[in-house]
Amino acid sequence: MCHRNLFLIFLVILALLFFSHHKPLKAINEPAVAEQELPFTSGEKIVYAVKMGPIKMGTATLYFLGKTRLGNKEVETIIFETTGFNFLDVEKIYAETKTFYPLRVERTLNLWGKKMDIVEDYDTKDNSWRLIKREGEKITQEVFKENSRVQNIIAVVYFYRQMGNLESGKSLDFNFSKVKVKMQITKIVDFLSGDKIHQAYLLESIPRKYRVWLDTGEKRIPLRIDGSLLGFGNMAMIMREFN
Repeated sequence: MCHRNLFLIFLVILALLFFSHHKPLKAINEPAVAEQELPFTSGEKIVYAVKMGPIKMGTATLYFLGKTRLGNKEVETIIFETTGFNFLDVEKIYAETKTFYPLRVERTLNLWGKKMDIVEDYDTKDNSWRLIKREGEKITQEVFKENSRVQNIIAVVYFYRQMGNLESGKSLDFNFSKVKVKMQITKIVDFLSGDKIHQAYLLESIPRKYRVWLDTGEKRIPLRIDGSLLGFGNMAMIMREFN
């Protein structure tokens, strides 16, 4: 009887040792899921010369502020600031993580002393968005219904920057409200910035409304952005400083 009890105790000890050193089968088979890190970090600042043809119109600066909250939703935040002669335009873009679709854009415009505040709120459920303008005491409001979600060209640049695999010929459709385009990575080109030559992905839209040059390096730095960037006229933003 004594030997039988000792044998049972020995089996219990073996079982305890086995299960303490082995994970359940489910845990072994489930891969660890890690959130993909963005190739650009909070605090990034890029400065551009803004030109219309050969004429320098001013300076634009892109600030990436990283994750913040809009209501109860975590979002990515970008500031797009443009300055020129008697001109200031500041856009704060709150965008969805991963897709970089805009959820809210807050814009302050000062043109020759005439000030305007603009807010764009995007409804993700029915593809509608609301535009509110304030000039002094005058407030106007419009609601627009779209057949697909509306994008923002600056947010699209960051969307492409966080894509892991950029392939020539790959195209995606974007709705910029009044303009619907197909953005395509057409080729890799040499891009001269200062005294340095960069290899860059060239993204072009069909119809030809926008062009973007993205450095092929790890950070996918936007070296140049062409198009109707401020809501009027076709302009070019050419990188002058990155930090």
